[in-house]
Amino acid sequence: NVGSGVSVLRVNGPKDFVRVTGTCIGGGTVLGLSHILFGAESFDEVVRLSEKGTTELDLTVRDLLGDSAGSGTLPANKTASSFGRVYMKGVSKTCEELRRSIKREDLARSLIHMVSFNLGYIAYLVARIQNVHRVFFAGKYLNNHEPTIASITRGMRFYQEHYHGLGDEDLDDSVAHVTRRGPRTPEEARGRAMGEAG
Repeated sequence: NVGSGVSVLRVNGPKDFVRVTGTCIGGGTVLGLSHILFGAESFDEVVRLSEKGTTELDLTVRDLLGDSAGSGTLPANKTASSFGRVYMKGVSKTCEELRRSIKREDLARSLIHMVSFNLGYIAYLVARIQNVHRVFFAGKYLNNHEPTIASITRGMRFYQEHYHGLGDEDLDDSVAHVTRRGPRTPEEARGRAMGEAG
């Protein structure tokens, strides 16, 4: 369940579930940093901006290894460090010049990518540890936001492909079941909250 923070639950049945782990890095992280960095007022705004953003701020394996990139364990175009290029861009600039040179759209895209890939990694690891073969994502972080759904899916697929986890068949099953929730009425939200609390 991905909201401001994240809870990971193992569910064996309608009344048989337990919280196995979680992380404080979630939608609240993206929104808080977005507000500081470019004055975002809502998560929807961040998502909309991210759709127009590029990977300009993220350091790739090629950036680190040059022409030898891709000859090792990771493809050359994979992200090595979220926001890693910001330092490279700013070496010859003042902080103010650097801020003016960075687009809000790129900041939003890198924030979404950074958090989503980490969530995909956590989900992948927990699924392996718990011997679970189907993973569902829910919560306001997704909430019919295609960029966040797609980035979490790519995150899980990346670790699946490069670290040989659940197997190809289980991978397809996992990413196919990313939950897409639309807005709920206040009555539905209260009913769900009471059910989860019980």
